[in-house]
Amino acid sequence: MEFDYKGIGSRLQKRRKELGYTQEYVSEQTGITPFYISKMENGHVRFSLDMLITLTNCLKMDLGTALFGQRLIRDNTPASDFLFFYERASKKQRQILDNLVELIKTI
Repeated sequence: MEFDYKGIGSRLQKRRKELGYTQEYVSEQTGITPFYISKMENGHVRFSLDMLITLTNCLKMDLGTALFGQRLIRDNTPASDFLFFYERASKKQRQILDNLVELIKTI
C-alpha cells in the first residue's frame, strides 16, 4: 500500500496549528527534530508507522484521520482490529507486530 505522504503531512500540520503547537514544541514532546517534522509536514520524507503514531498521539489525533483524512470506524474487520491494537501498543509490541507484517509479506 502506498501512502499519500504529502496529504498526511498536510493533515498533521493543520492539526498542529489548530492546537497552537509549534514544531519546536512537538519536537520536545516527541523527540523528533523540528527539521524532520517540517520535512514530514511538507511530504518530503517517508516515515514509519511508529513515528506517525508518536506524532498523532502528541497531536491528539487518531491514526485514520492522519492517514486518510477521516476517522476509521471500528468495524470488526481484521485490518481495523490490527490498526486499533497497533495504535495502543507499546513500542516493544509494535516491533513484534512490524516483524510479523514483514514475515507475512515474504510468504
